[in-house]
Amino acid sequence: DVQLLTGRILEQIRKIDAPVVGFVNEAKLHEKGPAELAARTALLEQWLDAGAELGNHTYSHADINVVDFDAYKQDILRGAEVTRRLLSERNQTLRYFRHPYLRTGNDEQTKTALEQFLREHEYVVAPVTIDNDEWIFAAAYDVAAGREDEATMRRIGKDYIAYMEHAFEFSERLARQSFGRDIKHVLLVHVNMLNAEYFDELMDVMKNRGYKIVPLSEALADPAYERPNQYVGPEGLSWLFRWSIGMDIDASNVPPIPTYIRKLSGVE
Repeated sequence: DVQLLTGRILEQIRKIDAPVVGFVNEAKLHEKGPAELAARTALLEQWLDAGAELGNHTYSHADINVVDFDAYKQDILRGAEVTRRLLSERNQTLRYFRHPYLRTGNDEQTKTALEQFLREHEYVVAPVTIDNDEWIFAAAYDVAAGREDEATMRRIGKDYIAYMEHAFEFSERLARQSFGRDIKHVLLVHVNMLNAEYFDELMDVMKNRGYKIVPLSEALADPAYERPNQYVGPEGLSWLFRWSIGMDIDASNVPPIPTYIRKLSGVE
């Protein structure tokens, strides 16, 4: 149930007063037809009422490596229609854009054209430095929940938290190698049942590692984000990898995903 999931996630966010940005695919507002549009729009209003900000993640989660570039631009514009109105009603401005799949352009011409388009429409790109495969754990968790297999759900939850701690450590190390210091990181996670149940434990991990949760605007004020995105190609990479192109960086020790998680999720 989308309402139940939203309520659980927002309860966790309110509990720790986390300044989050929720990136919206507005196509999901229309999934169930006109009868559900108002109810699904109300879910976005609940995020705003909880103190979250909303950003544009394209209308349909379009893949810039697959769709025509003109179609991709239209998908960005269409993805702002409802979100921009809701923000405006609260005297806020739609300012952030996150690339679906973290893909920014398969060739230099497309990458440059997209950067120019986003500037023209006054978007700030939301980079990601703590990238992870949390969505694979979430898919496995959904399967276990569907089977009412509580033991496996608990096992997945425990392994998810351990995996994310490894992801934090990995990203911190890459940042120190690239900048010679700790930076202000940007974490990507999704709205799903797994995070609805384990978001508080995830935040505990961050706090135990010395993190302070700050607004995205404050994180992006770190001079690290002035370094240009150097990567051109098909992959959806963390900005830490994009920034380190041409540097001697040890990117080994990538957080492993347990085999049973991959099998259960269907992602082999």
